[in-house]
Amino acid sequence: MVVYEMNVGKKTVLWRLFSDMTAFTETTLVLYGKKTKVKYQCLDLTWKTLDRIIRFVVVDTEGRGKMILMCSDLTMHPEDIITIYCMRFKIETSFDEQKNDIGNFSYHFWTPTMIDVDPELQVASEDLNREYEFRKKLVAARKESGLTQRELGEKSGIPYRAISRMETNSEISPNIRTVLKSLSALVYELDVVKTSQ
Repeated sequence: MVVYEMNVGKKTVLWRLFSDMTAFTETTLVLYGKKTKVKYQCLDLTWKTLDRIIRFVVVDTEGRGKMILMCSDLTMHPEDIITIYCMRFKIETSFDEQKNDIGNFSYHFWTPTMIDVDPELQVASEDLNREYEFRKKLVAARKESGLTQRELGEKSGIPYRAISRMETNSEISPNIRTVLKSLSALVYELDVVKTSQ
């Protein structure tokens, strides 16, 4: 990434700053829940693409490697920029879990006219409704047990993502092994019952 130094017009290749780290500040920050040694250099430079001044923080972290962070807030301290950036994984994971625990299912909407006209569509609609109701019961069973998707994953030995897909992804039918292991961990069982026609 090439930027121009403020009021000078001189090109700066940010990645080259790692080759001489004598101008870097060294500190210890709590990143990803652990105390981590960090070296950084902060530069306010004009980024030609945006034609505005951006705060660039060139960072080398112990165990995490090198990164270049950008911030439009020129008043923000570089250590705050680094800390906030490293919180994103926790925020993204937490948001994903909450979104799925709330029960955002993929809904399919059909108009009554479409179903009346096309018998195949009616069958597909009924199948989707049955699958949706089944997923809803799985979520209700988990919530009744007081478990999050992640906790159910730990208890059943199923990866958290598989449980999330089972509960919310209507594009993929739930894997029978995943369903059975989940139900067993929740102290439920799956039964086959003949329906009256």
